[in-house]
This record gives sequence, C-alpha cells and structure tokens, in this order.
Amino acid sequence: MRYLEVRFAPILHTEEGLALERVVDVVLEALREAERNLDLETALIICGLRDRYESASLRQAELAAAYRNRGVVAFDLAGGEAGNPPKPHLPAFHHARNHLLNLTVHAGESWGPDSIRQALFACDAHRIGHGTSLYRDPNLKQYFADHQIPLEVCPTSNVQTGVVDSYEGHPLAEYVREGMLAGLLLIGVLGQYIGGKLSDRIPVERGGLGAHDGQVAAVT
Repeated sequence: MRYLEVRFAPILHTEEGLALERVVDVVLEALREAERNLDLETALIICGLRDRYESASLRQAELAAAYRNRGVVAFDLAGGEAGNPPKPHLPAFHHARNHLLNLTVHAGESWGPDSIRQALFACDAHRIGHGTSLYRDPNLKQYFADHQIPLEVCPTSNVQTGVVDSYEGHPLAEYVREGMLAGLLLIGVLGQYIGGKLSDRIPVERGGLGAHDGQVAAVT
C-alpha cells in the first residue's frame, strides 16, 4: 500500500478572500482524485504557524477538528522556529487533542533540543518534524529511541537551509544506527528551492549520509 500525507497551512491561502473551509475542501478534492487515479491512500495535516498569533493557530486546530472524519488526520505546528516557541500555542494543541487528532510539531531544526522538549512534553506531540539537533541532548535522544517516537527528517532541506553543512554532517544515519524511528520527508512548499521528487533524493541522500540500502529502506 502506498500512502501520501500532505500538510499545509490553509491560512496562507485566504488573502484573496477564500474561506478556510473552501481551501481545505479544494485540497481534499484533489487528494481524492489522486487516490482514484494513482492507487494511493492519502491524508491531510493542517498546520498552525509559530510566527502567527496564537488565535490563528487555534482557528487552524478548530478547522482540523471539523474535518477529522473527512480526511484530516492531524494538527501540526510549523513556521519559523527560532524565537517562536510552541508553548504559546498550547490552546490549539489542547483543542486538537481533545478532538482526538494526532499531533506533530516541527522542532529542533533552527532551534536546539529545548524546542523538541517543548514539542514533546508541553504540546504532547506524537511525532517530531526534523529533530536535527536531537543529537545534542543524549538523554533525550535515548528517550526517543526507547519510546520509538517518530522523526520526520528532511536532509535536503536541512542542507539547503544551512542547518547542517552537508549530508555527511547530518545526524540521520546516526539516528538509524541507534535504533530510532526516522523517516525521510520531502518538503515542497518552495518547490523550486527545496524541490525534486523523493525518489530522486534517495540516492543523493543515501550516498551523502553514508547509509546502505537496508538503512534507506528503514526510513522510506
């Protein structure tokens, strides 16, 4: 079975008058068409943004909850991490959790392990996007391994945004060797910047990370 999970922030698509619900409806219609034509199972994650008002994140969480049985499976917090801690957005997470949504948070990319701790222990995230700086906190890293908390890792994004200097310097291979649950993620918000297909990125990332085929299979 092939599974495609798409995440985005509907609030970024309302500047020309579209209602949030209409934005979500259009995306869900496109995903249903993809399921019919490509033999896929799909799901949608709605994102709040760290650099927006907390009330905007709560509105996104309410939107996600309203669509919980119509294709939306989780609420996420994304956007500029440094200087924008997740704790002020707790009402959004509480609303999503109370409506039985899954929770994920982009954390530990441009900010350190403390961001991951907040995402995990304050926001109750079920999985973490990036987690690039997790290696800097050995105890927390072991906690992730012990509890098999998923990491969504995008080495190409991390290299292109300067979070790590190179593929060779990326900690993903270390995470996999130490038994952590990690998967490759393709970020396509700025397609021409992050860009490319996941299938095209795997050989590049495998070679750069020094991972063998079995390790790559474990994270894709």
